[in-house]
Amino acid sequence: MSKAILRKTVARNASFTLLTVALLLACSCSPLAEKDSAAGTREGWDLVPEILSRIVPPTFPNRDFNVTDYGAVGDGVADCNEAFKKAIAACTKAGGGRVVVPKGTFLSNGPIHLDNNVNLHVTKNATIMFGTNFDDYLPHVRVRWEGTECYNYSPLVYAYKKTNIAIPARVRSMGRRNRPGPCGAGKPGLERHLTRNCAR
Repeated sequence: MSKAILRKTVARNASFTLLTVALLLACSCSPLAEKDSAAGTREGWDLVPEILSRIVPPTFPNRDFNVTDYGAVGDGVADCNEAFKKAIAACTKAGGGRVVVPKGTFLSNGPIHLDNNVNLHVTKNATIMFGTNFDDYLPHVRVRWEGTECYNYSPLVYAYKKTNIAIPARVRSMGRRNRPGPCGAGKPGLERHLTRNCAR
């Protein structure tokens, strides 16, 4: 190949490359392209306002259903699971309200399953303590276990396909350990096993 042909080829390729770069720069610098690009790549914190606009806080009628009125005893010994069920059922039947857990320690041998329009209101000096018998957390319910949907033991407090429910932030619940070992060693406690089942 002669030097003249080689020079022409190099010049043509260089011109083509410069033209391509110039077109790319012109497109990326136009205001319309910037606007479209910004709208198409919204992610992370840019989506917060949109997400918050879809969240509707629950609202409840001004009615209270105290679990002690349905047989619960806050001594930490008597099983109050049935009282929780009755209070929640009465609350839902009446159209909603607060299921109130007053001062005391309330043992529930089994999970608390919430229903529509229920605000589980645990007062400041109240504790819900859950029993350690795994059989009390049957039948299996639909949950997520480490991101995988499956059927497993019921979480301590559970709701599935329910609407307008709430648990205020100061809830204090405890799942007692099956076999406490020295310095917390030994068989994992029921609390750890069951609370990891929470449907997210």
